Amino acid sequence: MPRPSFLSEVRDPAQRRTLRRFALEGAASECVLWLTSGSVLTAWALALGGDAGTVSSVQSISTAAQAMHVPAAMASARGSRKRLVLAAMLVARLAWLPLAALALLGDVGPAGRALLLATCAIASIFSMFAQNAQGSWIGDAVPPSVRGRFFGTRTWVAALGGSVAALLIATLLDRGDRLEVAREASDGRVPLPVLGVLGVLVVGLGAISTLLLRGADEHTRDASTESLSSSLARARTQLADPALRRFLRYQILWGIAVAPGAAFFTMHVLTTMHGGYRLIAAHGIVVVVTRVMSAHVWGARVDRFGASRELALCSLGIGVMPLLWSVCDEHTWWPLALDAVLSGVLWGGQQIAVSAHPLGIGKPEDRPYVLAWSSLALGLSWAGASLVAGSLVRVLPDDVLGIGPFRLLFVFSGLARASCAWWALKLNASPAPTIVSGEATRSHA
Repeated sequence: MPRPSFLSEVRDPAQRRTLRRFALEGAASECVLWLTSGSVLTAWALALGGDAGTVSSVQSISTAAQAMHVPAAMASARGSRKRLVLAAMLVARLAWLPLAALALLGDVGPAGRALLLATCAIASIFSMFAQNAQGSWIGDAVPPSVRGRFFGTRTWVAALGGSVAALLIATLLDRGDRLEVAREASDGRVPLPVLGVLGVLVVGLGAISTLLLRGADEHTRDASTESLSSSLARARTQLADPALRRFLRYQILWGIAVAPGAAFFTMHVLTTMHGGYRLIAAHGIVVVVTRVMSAHVWGARVDRFGASRELALCSLGIGVMPLLWSVCDEHTWWPLALDAVLSGVLWGGQQIAVSAHPLGIGKPEDRPYVLAWSSLALGLSWAGASLVAGSLVRVLPDDVLGIGPFRLLFVFSGLARASCAWWALKLNASPAPTIVSGEATRSHA
């Protein structure tokens, strides 16, 4: 990996090595994200005989698990963040091994959907512990003056790893879809052994992440010795911070806005557009390219101008995307190409800004709790909106309002996302010193 320009400002060799390892591990985590969400989760649900409700359920589990960020923050504050990251990350990825093994045997049986739900739940819960501890670990390791550029670099490294995963996934799923039965149009159902291979890859990537992070330096700090009741009281105390409350409001509204569209994008491409996984892969590759090209720009802008304005700009633009999906059908694909370009640019900027902004809220020792409340707010609102959307798809007629349930949800999602720009602008509405200092230094993913 070429040496990022911001590393010249980091004089400690151990700290530079740690930042490089964080960036490289981001690529492995991005691959895992592709292998355990989106089109792959949809493929698992359909292969096991599920419907749109099953799809929304499995996708909501990972976001509902964000509730575990509060106990994760307590664990992160009371012990070694590095050891917690390594242990939780390994368990989260090994959780896919039983389902992968049964799928490779091709005999999951009627309990397959229950096993899928259990796997998603276990993996998601431990992932929350790993994410919270790693977010706090990164916050300790990255100097405030280069946070935006670090997250920009980590974003493009992760995006490159994700592009490899996208190509591999699309090849396996699309060929599996063709082999399952002879039919004129794809419906997204693939043989279970193909999905078993993807599950094994998740486990392998867990080993790679562990090796990368074992060599990263953990900054010396005093672990918390306070009682559990004191920790809970301190976690509640953070909610009194006006800066955090404004950010939580944005996260809640953002989860409600994004989930109804995100839950059914893959099914829309597969069943309405009859595009198959190759179209999804092509869309993903364009997203990756534009995300890589724009990551450094967003990182520098966040360092210079702060996260609030950039977050508002990205939120407004992201609102256009579901509206583009709503005009796509099996004969009209060009809006999806425009969406891919906008997705790479705007989602990359949104993730950089939303990752950096909470690091400037409160004191460093309170960072695990700030990240916990942020993830909890986004996760529960996203999960709730996804489940509601799944229920609506089940009960609404196929010709509701002449556009169908998917397009109806896309229109709502687009308008709601755009409205979140207003709340992003209000993140710095009052002169809170913790926000001003954090914004001056820096800033999905």
